[in-house]
Amino acid sequence: EGAPAVGRTLVSLQLPAGVLVALIYRAGRILVPQGGSVLEAGDRLLLVAAEAQMPAARRVLTGSHTEEGD
Repeated sequence: EGAPAVGRTLVSLQLPAGVLVALIYRAGRILVPQGGSVLEAGDRLLLVAAEAQMPAARRVLTGSHTEEGD
């Protein structure tokens, strides 16, 4: 909650090139995301990306520079 990505579609986030949201884990369910998928507070994402791209993706999704969840 309070993350900049909450309430936004995946496509509107403009994640770095090469970063793929492979799945969304929400309320005990696994969802296959699409560009129009709207992120909700509490969502957990599985990202596929090169390690070097993860800090930028994390900033876009959470606004944080920490390694939480790694």
